[in-house]
Amino acid sequence: MGAVILFFDQVNTPVSEQAEVRRSLARSYRERQTLAIPTCVVLYTGSELRLLAQPTYDPAMVAAAIDKIQITIKDADPTFLSTNKPRRSTRSCSNRLRAIDGQTGAIHVDG
Repeated sequence: MGAVILFFDQVNTPVSEQAEVRRSLARSYRERQTLAIPTCVVLYTGSELRLLAQPTYDPAMVAAAIDKIQITIKDADPTFLSTNKPRRSTRSCSNRLRAIDGQTGAIHVDG
């Protein structure tokens, strides 16, 4: 059996599109009674990967996790914000993983 991972990328998604994507997805999950496969919510901020919702069949929990996401541009490169082009790293994501915070579920990465 598989799972759905809703991955919100605050670094490579234009800031102007983030709010509408979140609103649309949250509304879609609030309209459902149940989910056919487990769904989790992951947020990438540029400095960490954060698990906002464990895999669940409850669409209300997924919508609530999406609703918690706020636009944050504190870690964004100013040139990225002005051009809305994806920021590329010379290192792979797996090389950037540093530690997982057991309390918050945050996965810290090297910048």
